[in-house]
Amino acid sequence: MAAMLKNLYLNHLTLPNVIYAFIVAIFLLGFFIAPHDDVLHKIFIYGILLLFPLIARDIWCNTTLLKHPLLYFMLAYMLYAALSGFWTVPTEVAMTWYKPFVRTLYITVFCLGIAWLSLRAPDFFENVLTLLICAATVVAFLGIIYWGIEYKGNFNIRLTGITRAEHAIQGAASFAVIFLLALVRFHKTQAFWVKMGYGLAAFICLLFIILAQPRGVLIALSVCVFIYLIVRRDFKILFILSISALVILVFSFYGYDLGNMLSFSYRLEMWESVLKQSLERPWFGHGFLHDSRVMASGVLFPHAHSIYVSIFFFSGVVGLILFGMMLLSALYYAYINRATDKFLFAGLAVVFASIALISDVGRVIVSPNDIWFYLWFPMGVLLASRPRK
Repeated sequence: MAAMLKNLYLNHLTLPNVIYAFIVAIFLLGFFIAPHDDVLHKIFIYGILLLFPLIARDIWCNTTLLKHPLLYFMLAYMLYAALSGFWTVPTEVAMTWYKPFVRTLYITVFCLGIAWLSLRAPDFFENVLTLLICAATVVAFLGIIYWGIEYKGNFNIRLTGITRAEHAIQGAASFAVIFLLALVRFHKTQAFWVKMGYGLAAFICLLFIILAQPRGVLIALSVCVFIYLIVRRDFKILFILSISALVILVFSFYGYDLGNMLSFSYRLEMWESVLKQSLERPWFGHGFLHDSRVMASGVLFPHAHSIYVSIFFFSGVVGLILFGMMLLSALYYAYINRATDKFLFAGLAVVFASIALISDVGRVIVSPNDIWFYLWFPMGVLLASRPRK
């Protein structure tokens, strides 16, 4: 704590700035240690949002941040999605028209706060990332222990978090982001014991993810690891991982039951149903406020379990293009700034989110939840990157 305060002092932050920096840190830690979503939401509303004027002048004076092309792409997608609510056919379950605009404001403030902290107090921000790794690792370890004691190692029961991250897939996605951060730190750190600490954190988070059994998350994480090793040109480890994947695949053909790990279950049926409806209004969609519920296999699900299918349904081809441009823009700025650890990590997190969202989530313009951590948090980090080589 003393070191973190010293870092803030060395960056010549005023007292209001220091207060806001710690609130941002607490909010990020809340994704793992908050008991439920209500607590996380209150920290955001009464801390990040209401106290945003404390840093507004700093942000207003930072023309590089305000003129960052990624910010424009983000706003273009979110505002278009929010505006699409005006052509939603009224339904009994439709949300109030202003809610998507409010959520767009929330996400924008959050991302600007992350970018501001990364730019104005880079050392403090690095310490916050370290605290995130520690907090997530402890929560993951306790979750694994609880699961082992409560369910006696029954692999038919998915591991869920012990704090607010109770949703198996969404919770696992947040721990996947921590795994990627620990992986980058592991390779960049020279001190042996620190390196081992990051390695242990990555292992515990990976074990948590495996026991949670989220198919999309594991596939997305595997792709990210392969991309990372290619970027690092670590072809020996890449070869070992490829052989390991092949062995697991061979075992699956010889009677090893991967159970739900290889099953798309009801998703294909849902996607087919939603895509048929989407083709009725392909260009601009049915509107953001349309009922998102989908019937599949006689069960009513809350959404289509694919952000791309959902965006096509709500916002049409235009929405898909804007969302894709936002993701590609983020990946471009991560690539040209890949020499910096935090931007390399953020780029990997965006790749992860892009793939993981193929098989889950109905909306990304939402109030604070796990989607903020594994999609909008890395977007905020990348807003602090250099927009040109």
